[in-house]
Amino acid sequence: MPATISLSIVLGYRNRETERLARLLDSLADQNRHDLEVLLVDYGSEPPFQEKARRLAAEHSFCQYVFSESRGLPWNRSQALNIGGRRAKGDFVLFTDADMLFPPRFVDHVLARAAENRVLYCYPHMLPRDFEDFANLGAYVENFPTPGQTAKGGCQCLSTKLFRQIRGFDEYYHYHGVEDRDLWYRCNSMGMQEEWLNGRVEIFHQWHPTWSYNTPGHLPDGLLARFEDHFHRMGKELVRNSDDWGHIHTSEDRPVYRLLDFEKQALHLSGDLQLKCWKPNSNLSSQRLVRAFHELPVDHCLAVDYAFFPKRNQILGQTISLLNKGLHRFSPALDLDFSPNLLHAALAEMIEHNKKKVADLYLAFSCREGVS
Repeated sequence: MPATISLSIVLGYRNRETERLARLLDSLADQNRHDLEVLLVDYGSEPPFQEKARRLAAEHSFCQYVFSESRGLPWNRSQALNIGGRRAKGDFVLFTDADMLFPPRFVDHVLARAAENRVLYCYPHMLPRDFEDFANLGAYVENFPTPGQTAKGGCQCLSTKLFRQIRGFDEYYHYHGVEDRDLWYRCNSMGMQEEWLNGRVEIFHQWHPTWSYNTPGHLPDGLLARFEDHFHRMGKELVRNSDDWGHIHTSEDRPVYRLLDFEKQALHLSGDLQLKCWKPNSNLSSQRLVRAFHELPVDHCLAVDYAFFPKRNQILGQTISLLNKGLHRFSPALDLDFSPNLLHAALAEMIEHNKKKVADLYLAFSCREGVS
């Protein structure tokens, strides 16, 4: 690691295939200047992915692997990036995703334009699934589409001092989405200049299976609307989060772990654990979940069998999508879909409103008895 760090690059990661991560780190190793550091923040990957990511980071002297024991917690890109941002040593900090690729002079271009009163962005070119010519990326700038300036999260760079002053990304935005737009809005509200690097330098996004906000089961029902409401209600609050923002979880501060046997994929049954099995697509079940939670004695636990419902697979999803295209010719109101997981939606909202009562949680524990 160089004595002086000009740029810190922060990546959030969880259970991603490491081939893409390896190519990303190789592209940063090929930079023509090396006053940079990379913080690879693993937000709770399963052990096989942990080990692979840790080994990849160790191959590069500029890369630090940071693990947060966040298994079972909803993916929180904001908190993952904040973990890196709080520990960044560079004058400027750049946030990106673990599937980007950068040309050799990328860091040069970033530091040439970085300033205390400026936030830099760069949207990516989207590589196709069968792309293999990674050694000649520059030749394909005109070939592949970009999402344009709506894609703020692919590359966001600002003063490390400013990032810490506003306590980073808003950690309310768990799962995925809105956190990059929220940071952009807050920086603009503070009078920061917005500058896009495209035209000076281009970056590339490696293909992977995608989802959208309409993908069934990707987010708890109604969550995106709550995100949007939070975005508008909190717009004037430039400083977010508690003093503990960017917290690294450890097994010692995860009390739910004492109930879980990861090796045997089983629950440690005890007198303070209540086990419930309710139909996940029932409003009555949602009511029972909330009631059971509020009637639970202090220091007791609730386990509910619902996380793997509905049983989805890609072929069935594609079949339903094709059938819907035919039905929509007759009426937009005709639509087939998986049954909703109302327990999932109720749980997400209940936890949000009762944070002080919830010591810990673990979603989708892979238990052989089917309980999660």
